[in-house]
Amino acid sequence: MECCDCRLGNYYLELTAIRAYGIHGVLPFEKKQKQPFSVDLVVWFYSDKCCVTDNVADTVDYSLLTHKVVNAIESSSFNLIEALANHMAQEILDIEHVRAVRISLTKENPPVKENIKHVKVTLLRQNDTGHTGS
Repeated sequence: MECCDCRLGNYYLELTAIRAYGIHGVLPFEKKQKQPFSVDLVVWFYSDKCCVTDNVADTVDYSLLTHKVVNAIESSSFNLIEALANHMAQEILDIEHVRAVRISLTKENPPVKENIKHVKVTLLRQNDTGHTGS
């Protein structure tokens, strides 16, 4: 992990290989048939309080992060994985304490003529609203 930029937060959580099936893509069959997706997240947050209280309410609950990711994949539909990743980022940035998120979204076995295992998009979004959850 790269050096943490304190403007993003003083802690980060990493969640890897969150899997779900969804309907995303530009081809007609992609709009009808669920496909496998995998997501890796890094979520930066401020919360020194959690280290003292040992209370999940004072930090970012990773079960909520996982739920947001899976829900975005399963209940929405986008042509582009870039748009899906951006949608996930917006959902995560609305969570209390979250300062920034890096999402790596993988579409497994993409429908291209060449044989490739997956295609991945990675984006970093910061909470520009000043929302710190404090």
